[in-house]
Amino acid sequence: MKLEQVHCLMIEKMKEKESHSKYFYEKDRNGYVSTSTIEEIDYSKDKTPNYYIGNVYGYEARKVVEDFDLSYNVGTAVTYLLRAKRKHSTSVDCIQKAINHLEFELDKIKMKKPIFRVFVSYQIKKKNAVTRRATTGTLDTFALTSDIEEIKNDQIILDRICYINKKKHDKVDVLITNVEIEGQYGETIDRFDDE
Repeated sequence: MKLEQVHCLMIEKMKEKESHSKYFYEKDRNGYVSTSTIEEIDYSKDKTPNYYIGNVYGYEARKVVEDFDLSYNVGTAVTYLLRAKRKHSTSVDCIQKAINHLEFELDKIKMKKPIFRVFVSYQIKKKNAVTRRATTGTLDTFALTSDIEEIKNDQIILDRICYINKKKHDKVDVLITNVEIEGQYGETIDRFDDE
């Protein structure tokens, strides 16, 4: 090899390096792997593992969960139970995972509380007033119970009535005359335990 040829090769290598960043992928430097060694994935095939498909009717676990419109935790528990004896040599792990998800669902259900829309009719009078003239009204509000006696004695509702009427609770008497419960409006999730 002549000196001129070596010089030309060096210049070509330098130009090649200048045109690429240091992160440029070189086969020799980056451990090139031929694509022929990687298994081609056929995405047209159904990729559901056999342990999620029933033996007799061929139902898929995910389709059973979809058909019954199960929540995430219950659906996951069902799929763990359906595959329990088929994926591992013992079904202990799958059953334990199913139990965990069912416990998560129970915790979620226990935290939910119904919300009721209620109409509270009231009379409000000043304490120690000679005439004892009463102001009447109706409060449209929400309660976490459908028990009328509990609503009548709910301090939050009594405080709302005083606030709306611009009265201090210690200077007036509030009498709940009627409570109408329209029905369950929805539900709330109480993230804190009752004390």
